[in-house]
Amino acid sequence: MNVVFYQITKPLNIALLKAVIDEKLQELPFTNCSTQEAQRLGFVCAVPGTADETSTDEPWHLDLPNALVVRIKEQQKKVSKRAHAKEVERRANLVMEEQGRRVNKKERQDIKDQVMLEMLPRTYPEDRYFAITITSHWVAVPVTGYSAAESLLSFIREALGTFPVIPVRVMNSPEVVMTSWINNGAGPDDDVTLFGTMTLADPADDGVRISCRDIEPFGDEVRAHLEAGRRVTSVGVMIENLFGAVISSDLIFKNFQLAEFLQEELEHTKTDTTAAEYAAWHIIMADAMDQAVQCLPRWFGSDQEVALPAVMTQAQRNEFMQKLSKAMAEDAE
Repeated sequence: MNVVFYQITKPLNIALLKAVIDEKLQELPFTNCSTQEAQRLGFVCAVPGTADETSTDEPWHLDLPNALVVRIKEQQKKVSKRAHAKEVERRANLVMEEQGRRVNKKERQDIKDQVMLEMLPRTYPEDRYFAITITSHWVAVPVTGYSAAESLLSFIREALGTFPVIPVRVMNSPEVVMTSWINNGAGPDDDVTLFGTMTLADPADDGVRISCRDIEPFGDEVRAHLEAGRRVTSVGVMIENLFGAVISSDLIFKNFQLAEFLQEELEHTKTDTTAAEYAAWHIIMADAMDQAVQCLPRWFGSDQEVALPAVMTQAQRNEFMQKLSKAMAEDAE
C-alpha cells in the first residue's frame, strides 16, 4: 500500500480521543450516493466483514497501543470520460446543424453539466475503504497523494471539530539527500538497504523522468545518470526486519510492506476472531509506520526541537513479538 504521513501540530490526547471518537464518527455514517451524486464519504465500523457496517453495536475505532485506526468508506461513480466527451460533442454538433453556429464556452459547459447529470444515475458506483492510523503526533493515510489525503483528513476534521495536521516537514531537499546516498555508495543507516526501484530526473528538464526497476542502485548505469546531472527522486529502501518501501521526494512511501518475516509470523498466528487478526496486523503496521516517521527527520533533517515519541515502547514491542513467535511455534507443532 501507499502511505502519506502527516504531522499533528498540537499533540492529541489519544486516551481521551478513544473515549469519545465512536460517538463523533457515528454522526457521519456512510450512506449510498444519491442518483445525482458522484462521490460520498462516510465512517464505518472499525473491523471489516461486519454484517451491518454502520451498526452502533460495533466499535467504530480499532484500539491499538498509543494509537487508533478509523475506517472511511468512499463510494464513487466514475463516468466514462470518453463516453461523456462523445455525448457532449454530439450535442454541440446538433446545435451547429440546427442553428448554424458553434456553441460558446458557457453553452458547452452547460452541455457538459447536463450530460453528467444524465449519466450519473446510470453509472454503477465503486466502493473503497481507507484505514487511517492516528497517533498522538502523526497520522498515516493509505493513499497515493496529498490531494486524496486532504479529502479524507478534512472529513475526519468535520467529525472531530478540530484536527490540526500538516504534511511532515524536513529541512533538507530529499532529492539532494537521496542522490548523496547513491554517490556515497551507502544507505542512510547501517540497517537500511537500498534496492533497485528508483526514479531519476534532471532539474533542467522539468517533467522528464527516468524510471528504473531491478537495477543495481550503486552500479555504473545509475552513476552515469548522476554524472549527467540527474538527481534521484525516488528510491527503494528496506529496513532490516521491519519494512520496505519506495520513498519519493515528496516523502510519500509507495508500496509500503512489512518485512517478510513479520508477514510470515502474522500469517501463521492463530487468533480467535477476524477482529483479533485485523488488530494484530495493524499493531505491527503501526509500529513499522512509526519507525518510518522517525526515519524522516533523521535522514532529511528536521526543524523540530523534540523528537516524536514512539507509538510502542521497546517493552511493548518485545512482548507482542514474543506472542507472535509463540503462536507461530505452536502452529508448527
